[in-house]
Amino acid sequence: MALLPSLPARFCATRFIPVVVVCLFFLAAVHYLDFSVVPSSLTSQKDNPDHHQQGLPEKQKPEEANGEKEAEKPQSKPEGGCLPELQFLQSPELGLSKKFEYTRRCVKPVFSAAIDRDVVSNLSQPLFTQSLSVDLESCQSIEQIPCEPLELTVPNPYPKNSYKNFVFAVATSYERLGVSKSTFAHWMANTDALLIGLITDEEKPDSPKLDFPALEEDFKKSGVNLKLVKPHSPKHSWKHSHLMVILDMIEAATNDTQWLGILDDDTFVPHMLPLAETLKGYDHTKPAYIGALSESFQACRFGMAAFGGAGIFISVPLAKELEPHLESCLSARGGDMQLMECIYKHSHAKLQTVPALHQQDMQGDLSGFFESGWRYLSLHHWKSWYKAPVEQMAKIVNICGECFLQRWVFGEDTVLSNGYSIAKYPKGLPDLNKMEATWNNADSGDFDWSMGPLRAKVQKGDKKLYRLVDAVPTESGGLRQIFVFKGDKEKNENDEVIELVWDGSSSSS
Repeated sequence: MALLPSLPARFCATRFIPVVVVCLFFLAAVHYLDFSVVPSSLTSQKDNPDHHQQGLPEKQKPEEANGEKEAEKPQSKPEGGCLPELQFLQSPELGLSKKFEYTRRCVKPVFSAAIDRDVVSNLSQPLFTQSLSVDLESCQSIEQIPCEPLELTVPNPYPKNSYKNFVFAVATSYERLGVSKSTFAHWMANTDALLIGLITDEEKPDSPKLDFPALEEDFKKSGVNLKLVKPHSPKHSWKHSHLMVILDMIEAATNDTQWLGILDDDTFVPHMLPLAETLKGYDHTKPAYIGALSESFQACRFGMAAFGGAGIFISVPLAKELEPHLESCLSARGGDMQLMECIYKHSHAKLQTVPALHQQDMQGDLSGFFESGWRYLSLHHWKSWYKAPVEQMAKIVNICGECFLQRWVFGEDTVLSNGYSIAKYPKGLPDLNKMEATWNNADSGDFDWSMGPLRAKVQKGDKKLYRLVDAVPTESGGLRQIFVFKGDKEKNENDEVIELVWDGSSSSS
């Protein structure tokens, strides 16, 4: 075979260089394409325990392809800043120490119509798992927050119903009603119920005119049907208005109206459905007087009356029976006792008590009340006699209905009272069948008749309490519950935070 003639060296060099460049470019392109189709989270699965939550690019996620609701996604971290989850914890309203221990669990509710919500569920696993040390002043280095899954069996979500058979009324000042909008909206928004506000402000020539239409419109934007009215006489004090507002309720009643509910401006209802279902057990076609006595035996000595903070419910027939006598029923006593005397004097109706309605004539630490596992149709005095974020506490009803204040035991020492607290008992669990006597004078015997049997208040150091400080709905219909243990500042203790992130993809919120 003849060999090709030799080529000059200079020619070989100039022809070879382009070939090498093309080859290098080709190899680089193949290398780039090979790795660009692999999501970054899948290249380090061993180092990222949550890789299954982030594995596919947004456009390829199977739940979106199937038309199902997308699960909650971690929010992106702003450049040079902290994760949005941590930014929320920087809120001054939460009052956290700048350094704290942070635990998070992602709760998957398992809905069951068969669950007995009043039975304390026991889980062998601990509630507190992975903890993260956080410094809010230098949290930029935190790339992700662990969120171990947790399944909890809960009642089914509440259905969306109409409650046009209810007319509620409250006698209060223009300002107090305005600041109470969000708590009324929590349970009255989009229910078709009517709220009448009898504004008791004394009109003076030099005082600014009260803008009734503006406040009504403000409530309407929150889904609450509000009608404002004035006192029926300048001689009527706010004590008299509690009775005279019945005239406005009768006027507003329709053929659908069954119950007239008289409330205080700080009466709070966790959800309308349990209240409505309870009142179905009473005959609204006859004169009926429904309510609750005070929990305090001392307060009950004023009279066997329904207390307005718990909610007073009268049927339309009873209201019409009282109508011609209301003016003559006005007395110096005023308020709830005035209404009681009028009913007993001018009708045959007698008080029918509903124990789940609560006046809450209790002061101080109400943790024992809320950690008892009891069901409550109404709450009261939550911003005066004691402090509790009842609106945030009750947001969980939008996820799992009757699971509000439902209890679970984790391991041997931890109790979750849903919506209120997480309590750790280092010396072992107390008798959870009894309510802890935590409020002022709870051990006096004055409350035994209504709240007993009670158990003694746990000594300091034998109970570590994480209280709910906020609950925030997520974009996907879930809920973030923030529980905080406040460290002893004199001992230089940092706060501790545990967050429960509820999946709302199956709820009716």
